[in-house]
Amino acid sequence: MSGPLTGSGTLTVVIDYVRGILSGDWSLFSGQINVITKPNAPAENQFRISNDYGYGRASIDLGSKVIVQNIQSGDDFIIGIGALSGDATARIQGGPTSGKITTWQVGAKGLSTTYAGSIEDLTGPSALAKIGAGTLTLSGVSTYTGETSIDAGTLIVNGALGTTNVTVRAGATLAGTGTIGGNVQAGNEAILQLSTTNGAGLVISGSATLSGTITIVPVSGLIGDGASLVTGTYNILKTSGGINNAAEFIWAESMASELIATVNVNGNTLKLVLAEAPPPPPAPVISGTLSVSAIVGQSFSYTISATNSPTSYAASGLPAGLSINTVTGVITGVPATAGTTNVEISAINAGGTDTKTLVITLIGQPSVTNASHTSGMIGAAFSLTINTTGGSITSYAATGLPDGLSVNTGTGVAARPPLRAHITSRFR
Repeated sequence: MSGPLTGSGTLTVVIDYVRGILSGDWSLFSGQINVITKPNAPAENQFRISNDYGYGRASIDLGSKVIVQNIQSGDDFIIGIGALSGDATARIQGGPTSGKITTWQVGAKGLSTTYAGSIEDLTGPSALAKIGAGTLTLSGVSTYTGETSIDAGTLIVNGALGTTNVTVRAGATLAGTGTIGGNVQAGNEAILQLSTTNGAGLVISGSATLSGTITIVPVSGLIGDGASLVTGTYNILKTSGGINNAAEFIWAESMASELIATVNVNGNTLKLVLAEAPPPPPAPVISGTLSVSAIVGQSFSYTISATNSPTSYAASGLPAGLSINTVTGVITGVPATAGTTNVEISAINAGGTDTKTLVITLIGQPSVTNASHTSGMIGAAFSLTINTTGGSITSYAATGLPDGLSVNTGTGVAARPPLRAHITSRFR
């Protein structure tokens, strides 16, 4: 078949006798290609590909006893398949040249399909590249030795892969309960799937190298839809060659509040451990005084006092110039305006929140309005009242008074024989 194929729909290709050779450009065909054999066909019915256009827009299903071969020689080839499915007796094979790799690039259509057949080397090795957003499930026994690259979407290995080395790229997912004969490498932003609640999980004959931030997700049905995980240890993957771990793991599924999920490496196994969460502590209870006063323009400090070990604090409605340290619960600053303010203060921990009202009274500073000096006669009676504006006066003081003069700290009156004095006021 040497002509081009375009359009969509469903095309059924019947392999006549032993082999059929496809050399035409079918890369623009976006429909379904079903490759089948005739009734009572021999054991090998080859669908031979003699072009490098690929089938990146098409879905291909391989029927019973169908063998796909790349018969192009002398070079490495990448052959695209938009979506792949097939019978357990189907086989996909590499090329005729030793050392030249045929990479089967599967998944550009973004569909989710299952291929139950095998992928094999021929004279040259086969390799697999999973692309696109869908899921490719491999449930057969494959023996190819070229690389497996999961570039996008999900590759589920429920069958067996040969000694291929598997690389999981950022945003792509490796899953399954089958076996991989080579090594696995998962880097930053790769995703691994918890695929079973019993058994070893995905079994790797080689080693696993894990690095960066790796997300662990459950397969559909383990959580939700009537199913749930309970406390215990679950295997994500198990290796024979060890785990080289430099990764930080994130369990991406929200759990019941009474469970804590931990992902860790234990020997040669990557595990999810679900344990009962400790009960929350008692909620904080704010104690201590809830009414304080301060002077405008002077430093202010108040610490929220509470029982049961708060982990954070909050305050709303603070006067201008004041702020709270949410870690220590200390309110500090220099208040700017006189007045009384009701502030909602809170102490918080995992057990709850306690909120109370703190009354902050801010007092303005007084100012002495007397003249800077005054006079009196020696031996004559003398009286001077300290006059002020602003603030609420609690006491008075005068320093440097002449002999014989004194100040009444309660009324601010200086009396008796004077010479000259400097008069000040004080409050607290």
